[in-house]
Amino acid sequence: GMGGADEKPAHPLQGGGLKLAQIQAAHVPQILEPGRVPEVDLRVVQAGADVQLHAHALGGPDPVGGAARSGKAYAILVASDASDHTWRRANSFVAGTNQACLQVPYTKDELGFIIGRKELAIAALTDPALAASFVKALPQTEKTVAVLESLEEKIQRAKQRQKEAKAHQRNVRFGKK
Repeated sequence: GMGGADEKPAHPLQGGGLKLAQIQAAHVPQILEPGRVPEVDLRVVQAGADVQLHAHALGGPDPVGGAARSGKAYAILVASDASDHTWRRANSFVAGTNQACLQVPYTKDELGFIIGRKELAIAALTDPALAASFVKALPQTEKTVAVLESLEEKIQRAKQRQKEAKAHQRNVRFGKK
């Protein structure tokens, strides 16, 4: 029954600024029918689970396309009820790149709600660790397994770069990087 679908109670965490721990505790379970999709487990993103999800997610075709062009769309998520046009467009963003496009088992309303927006047909996760933990929480398919492997590689490379950057900063205490 669709009765009262537009009568969604206001959620105290709505409107950006969501901390992952809060989403884990209160946000996601409320919007997903039990048993329909696994609870999205975003706890493992970073130590302290204090990263703000909305700071690492972009919504809508133009921002997502921009992120993909600059190689920062670690996972492009397309809602289950998005149009074919949106799905084709999302795939065109990642064509010829090593970025991934996934249809997720969430409606536009749910995808928007998870990310702290109204409704989203398409979103991009711009942090590789966040993208990896999000993909890990999805039902596993050949595609999600492949995407995860690619993300894990990117995370390792990023860690290596951070290590080198830290060493460089120790050497250059002052001045611009």
